[in-house]
Amino acid sequence: MELCKDLMVAAKAGDEDEAKRTIDEGVDMNYQNEFGQSAMMVASWEGHLGIVEALLNDGADPNLQDGVRFYVTGSELLIFFLWDNYML
Repeated sequence: MELCKDLMVAAKAGDEDEAKRTIDEGVDMNYQNEFGQSAMMVASWEGHLGIVEALLNDGADPNLQDGVRFYVTGSELLIFFLWDNYML
């Protein structure tokens, strides 16, 4: 559980080294916090593309839904981020 929390903090902060450390140590990349958010969702929302890439390369599920607030998937959040930051 501690590794999961470490990954979530790293995803929010954009700390790629810490995120990769938790992945290397076997963290559950599909863990969802009390709000239903996964590290993929958090990293996508914050625009930390290096962490998103690392999670996807190691098998994180981009189709998890948060089910609490937005009912969106990590891949949808990534699309929203890219649209807002690169398409306008």
